[in-house]
Formats: sequence, structure tokens, C-alpha cells
Amino acid sequence: MEEADQRALMVRSVTKGIIYRTSYARNESRQAKFTKLTYEVIDDVREIFPHGQIIPATIGLKGIRIEKPEITDDWFEHVVHNVLCTTMKDGADQRAFKDSSTELEEAIRSMFKWYRDAYVCIAYLSDTTSMDDLHEDVWFTRGWTLQELLAPWRMKFYGANWIPLTSNDNDKENMELMAALSGATRIPLDDLRHFQPGTKNVHQKMMWASTRTTTRIEDVAYSLIGIFDVTMMIAYGEGKRAFHRLMEVIVHKCDEWQIFAWAGPSSSDSAAFPDSPRGYLPLDPVDSNDALLPSTVWRGDQGIAVTKRGLQMQVLLVDLSLQEVTVYEKIGILNVRTEAYSHYTAGVVDYWCFDASGDGILKPEQEHLCVLLRPDPRNPYAGWRKVTTANLVTIRTESKLRKTLTTVWL
Repeated sequence: MEEADQRALMVRSVTKGIIYRTSYARNESRQAKFTKLTYEVIDDVREIFPHGQIIPATIGLKGIRIEKPEITDDWFEHVVHNVLCTTMKDGADQRAFKDSSTELEEAIRSMFKWYRDAYVCIAYLSDTTSMDDLHEDVWFTRGWTLQELLAPWRMKFYGANWIPLTSNDNDKENMELMAALSGATRIPLDDLRHFQPGTKNVHQKMMWASTRTTTRIEDVAYSLIGIFDVTMMIAYGEGKRAFHRLMEVIVHKCDEWQIFAWAGPSSSDSAAFPDSPRGYLPLDPVDSNDALLPSTVWRGDQGIAVTKRGLQMQVLLVDLSLQEVTVYEKIGILNVRTEAYSHYTAGVVDYWCFDASGDGILKPEQEHLCVLLRPDPRNPYAGWRKVTTANLVTIRTESKLRKTLTTVWL
């Protein structure tokens, strides 16, 4: 079963709602485990809603309507049975939105809002027995669960056999659990508790998604729509082009040079973008932090644009055969000096700008991120072609370097 089809069972009362989350199984088909809830768990849910009866309005992506059911084990089994019936097709990983693809599209686009508007999201971590082994749970390896973790204001985590991991009503207020989640996901505490979607800190968000997988290739992109608060058409069957389209949409709203901090395979549609979030790699937290820059100073191109000629951007070109330039590859946490790229030109993307003169500046002994370029004889109109590298490439100069910026199309 596709995880996009199982990502939530939404239960809304008159004014509040619960999202009940299934777990993932460790098997080749990655089918979800729908575990029968015990009366103790149901009692916990009742405590969250001390006033009045829970009256579900819609459940799951199919919009199944159930009129005022009793909150019992049978009721939860009924919900699970119905969602299974509406999402399974011939026993394979297929969506069964048979009436209209519009229904599916609306569901995926609305998913983040559903989690955010719900009163509480209940997450079942079937591999977890305590906070000590929480980081090993398969729940943290799945693409769709990233927004399930970030979107809700209130969450309740249950481990194996539906044992609650904390005594809190809202686990996002338990700092011990939040610290364990931060360690498991590399997501800062503030984002875990008070995440704001959008195209700010794109590199960091892509890093969060870089270790996660989805059954359908397209869901690598679709599961991030809510994280970045963007809109794009859902078109299953397009394969990895879905992530390329997501990157194009993000670039329209993003002016951060860190978006180029990736290496490895590029999109078949553009060498300017990676083919998945897995290409994004860590940056030096000091050299890459622009948060404290004054408004009169900026780094990199603030007007990156997607054009018919390709991704248009301004870079500071540096001939890597120059003696005063040292080239490094970032391998893990190490900067390893290399001479393997001396026949290429570096297009530095994080140069400094102190005025509108059109010049960029490289500071001496500072690590500067670059893309490797070579002349493109087959396309003189574009001028340069990006070279694929397995690791991030950075350069350092012995002295201050100031040059006029060059527009390239990738």
C-alpha cells in the first residue's frame, strides 16, 4: 500500500480534530501496519477531548462519512477497514481515487493544512520501545512522515504495543522527547515545535528530506509541497521530473545561494538541479550563515530565474589553474584539498556584494562554494556547462579577489 494513501485517518469534531497515524512495516512491500487500538489508548483520546462526544465528519482521503459512531475498538477497526478498501487496488501499491484525479490532487495539496489544523496528531512508532531506540524507527525514514512531524501543533507519540512515550498531553511540550526527535532527524528543536512552511532555508529542509524514501518516485517531490508551501500539479507517471518541477517552483520564490549546495546526479531536465533531495550535503555552519548580515550586504545572486535558456544566475568566475586558488572537496565533514579540477572554471555562488556595482568579492581564507563549469561547444548560446561532481567543491583565495559578475545559464 502506498504511504501517500495511508498518511492519515482524519477525525474532526465540531471544532477540533484528531489525526491518527499508522506505522510502517519493515518489509519489502512497505505496507502499513494497522494496529487495533486498545481501550487504554481510546481513553487517552477521550482525555484529550474532555468536553462532549467526538463527532467525526470525514475520515481519510476518500472522504468517508460516518455519522456519530461510538468511540470503541470496533469503530477504529471500521475506519481502518474502510480506508484499506478505498486505497487498495489488486493488492498493489496503487491509489484508488477512481472518480477523479482532482480528488487526489486536492488531498495532497491540502495534507499539510490538515495536519496543522488538527487538534492533535497521533503517531504510532511500532519499532520504538523507549526514547533510547526511537532513532531506529522506520517512521523516520519515510518521505510523507516529515510533514506529519512538522505540521501539527500538538502530537502524541506511542511506541510498540501502543505504549505512550511520555505522560504529556502534547508531546511537543516534552523537551526530552523533542531532543530525541531532533537527534533522530537532525531537525532543530524550534522547527520541531514551531515549524513555519515556506521557501526560507531551502538547503536545510532538503537535508531533512535527504535520508527519507517513498514508494512512488513522484512522492519525493509531492511530500514536500506543504513543507515549502508551494503549489504544483500532481502527475503520477512523470517519475523524477516531479522533483525538477518542484525545484523550479521553489526557485521562483527563493534567493538563497545555499540552494546550490548539492552534488551527485543532476536532473535529466536541467544540470542546475539535483535529481532528488539526496544530493544535498552539509555546509559549514559559520560560512553559510547569512542571518546576521546587514541589509546593505548580501551574498550570491538575489535574482536567480528559470528561463527558456535554462537557470539564469550570476556567478563570479575563477580560473582554477591560478596558483593563488586552492580547491577543496567536502568529503563528509572534511575539506580535502584536490588538484583534480585545475582544468575547469569555478562559478562561485556565495560571493560577497557590498554595492550595486555588479562586482563580487571573495574574502581571503574563506571557504566559497562553487559549481564547476566548462565551455560548452555544442551550445555557445549558453556559454557554459555544469560539471557533475560527487562532492561539494569549494575554493579559497590567498588574497581578496574582486571581479565583475558573469551571467550563466545552466
